Amino acid sequence: MYNIVAGWRSPVSRKAHNLEIAGSNPAPAIYFAAPKAVFIIKGAKMRISAKPSTYIIDGLNFVRSYLLKTRYSDEESLISQTALWLDDLSQDVLLGSSFRLVLDGGFRDIGQSKMQRVNVIFAEDRTADDIIFEQASYMSQNRLRVCVVTSDGELTRSLSERGVKTLSCAQFFKAFY
Repeated sequence: MYNIVAGWRSPVSRKAHNLEIAGSNPAPAIYFAAPKAVFIIKGAKMRISAKPSTYIIDGLNFVRSYLLKTRYSDEESLISQTALWLDDLSQDVLLGSSFRLVLDGGFRDIGQSKMQRVNVIFAEDRTADDIIFEQASYMSQNRLRVCVVTSDGELTRSLSERGVKTLSCAQFFKAFY
């Protein structure tokens, strides 16, 4: 199984780390470039700002539309890994940014207690799209920095009509990995 989460959170790195032995703290498995003023995505007009922003991620859409096509793992495991990866991004590359990972369905433990800057929202009896649209519209109307990550064409069109910035799941993932 390929693990998209870098650093000490990966099982191999965690097993190799022994606080009692000097030098046993392994270096992160993945290095990200230092944040610049703007990340430019090849072939895309959208730019990812290094300024603190709120990214609202269409969780199942992100995993199903992009990651399941490129990674060999089960869906729940990829959701958990995605949440941890987003938490790492918020503490390193996108310092000060926060993430809202919106998932369809009821509550389930995906390791959210370990995360500092990722708020996991379960749609319960609503759709994730409704929650994403509502929150992103509110934030945009109040002039808060927000970007929605989804590959849902209808949701993207609706948000664009309201002036909300959007990125496809593939664009967002490729910008950092």
